[in-house]
Amino acid sequence: VVCVIKHWQEEKYLCLQWKKVDWHGFVVGGIDEGEDSIAAAKREIEEETGYVNAKFVKKLGGIVHAQFYQTLKKENRRAHFQGLYFELENDKNVTISEKEQAIHDVKWLAKKEVAKFLNVPDMEIMWQRLWESKVYSGEGLMTNSGEYNGLTSSEFKEQIVKWLKKNKLGQATVNYKLHDWIFSRQRYWGEPIPMVYCSECGWLPVAEDELPIRLPEIADFQPTENGESPLAKVKDWIATTCPKCGGSAKRETDVMPNWAGSNWYFVRYCDPKNDKKLVDLKKAKHWLPVDWYNGGMEHTTLHLLYSRFVFKFLYDIGIIPKEIGSEPYKKRTAQGMVLGQGGIKMSKSKGNVINPDGYVEKYGADTVRTYEMFMGPFDQSIAWDDKGVIGVHRFLEKIWNLKNKISEKENNKDILVLLHKSIKKIDQDIGNMRFNTAISQLMILANALDKVEKINRKVFSDFVLIFSPFAPHLAEELWEFLGNKESLAYAQWPKYNEALAKDELVKIGIQINGKLRDEIELENDTEPSDQVKEKILAQEKVKKYTEGKELLKFIHIKNKIISIVVK
Repeated sequence: VVCVIKHWQEEKYLCLQWKKVDWHGFVVGGIDEGEDSIAAAKREIEEETGYVNAKFVKKLGGIVHAQFYQTLKKENRRAHFQGLYFELENDKNVTISEKEQAIHDVKWLAKKEVAKFLNVPDMEIMWQRLWESKVYSGEGLMTNSGEYNGLTSSEFKEQIVKWLKKNKLGQATVNYKLHDWIFSRQRYWGEPIPMVYCSECGWLPVAEDELPIRLPEIADFQPTENGESPLAKVKDWIATTCPKCGGSAKRETDVMPNWAGSNWYFVRYCDPKNDKKLVDLKKAKHWLPVDWYNGGMEHTTLHLLYSRFVFKFLYDIGIIPKEIGSEPYKKRTAQGMVLGQGGIKMSKSKGNVINPDGYVEKYGADTVRTYEMFMGPFDQSIAWDDKGVIGVHRFLEKIWNLKNKISEKENNKDILVLLHKSIKKIDQDIGNMRFNTAISQLMILANALDKVEKINRKVFSDFVLIFSPFAPHLAEELWEFLGNKESLAYAQWPKYNEALAKDELVKIGIQINGKLRDEIELENDTEPSDQVKEKILAQEKVKKYTEGKELLKFIHIKNKIISIVVK
């Protein structure tokens, strides 16, 4: 057993540092005959640390199979570890034996310190399992695999391929889906490739103290007649000295592709002025990994492939801290394309390219921006529609005219309820990139405000703030009209009142034997009760599937679902 143990009060975890060998880990020990894993763990915790009130919380995944050399007992071992998580209920403890005291020291470490402290792979796996839900995909021993149980995964691969071939079901093949890609470009804009050619020494990298190689300033960006880079025409830049023999040499005139820099710039962004290293480890820990990478569909495959490759390389050589992990992005999203009218992809050859400049000149940037967000789901490709642009322009004109209704008079409850529901929905929609439904909610609120005689100043201020991300210029004008001296960019985003934002009635689906058969409208937060149950079972559609049958289960999860099981 491997025991991860939490402190009874603080966010700290019990670790052991062995004295005679370089082992840093958790409480670990064997399971005696007749013991289960939990009983064995509690015994080991008491023997090795003295703590007697360890409360079992959960198992840390399945069995981990390991092969290792037991340094203290000087023998090779094969072990099967079960990870267990405990929390101490208090500090009650007994004195541990002198023998145990001589083996290791007990240390309480903060959560962020544990990963750095551990140096035993089996322990590291258990710690990762406590915090992560990733499926293990590394090397190991086969289990639940019939005659192949006990083989290593590498041995199993060989055996199963032999079996497939023997039974004429398949054979091993190698598929090369990635091909070599030319890294150089014959153009001006790009990072110069830091190589020089010497007739005596051949191709050599430039000295590190010359990096980075800077592009020369030029006026002619056209390639040469024989297709070389524009840099090939800059003779005084090409001419240099060999870093090995000191003789004459020529610079490489091709440059790197644009993704050479875009693969790792986000790492350098964390520490852009560091002239000693790519990034300071502390700053990398603070900023990385990237919280959210949003980009076009065209980057979904290639740029993700390149940037993940570079990041994993930097991780492997220790430039990226171990605690961050080897993945550069926490979240990846992509926006769809704007298609030409009629849903056809824009193309110069088809003559259907839409130039936004003309629309900005005619309707304003706010109209174009808001329309693009309103066209449809952000991640889908949507056709441009001139009628939609006009509709959004009218919507913004309506908002502009609402300023004439501003008053100190309080609005009725219906307006306040709609405002707070709108703040809540737009909050959530922006976070989930559902911009089209956020704007739809703004239209509902604008229509409601258009129907009342007067609009309370605070209500209108909050309204201006929640539509400002979509139409910032209009919002700034109205913000100034309201008498504010500073830009609304400095204003606090409005907070919704949960009591006002809550729906009075909610629709709840009714499942019967796993299939949605009906729905019912109940007051918000209605608790499960016999009266609710009777009301649901009396509904005609429900009776159709339940009458004359035995009711096995009736589950009512408040505000979410009602599940009925019958036989």
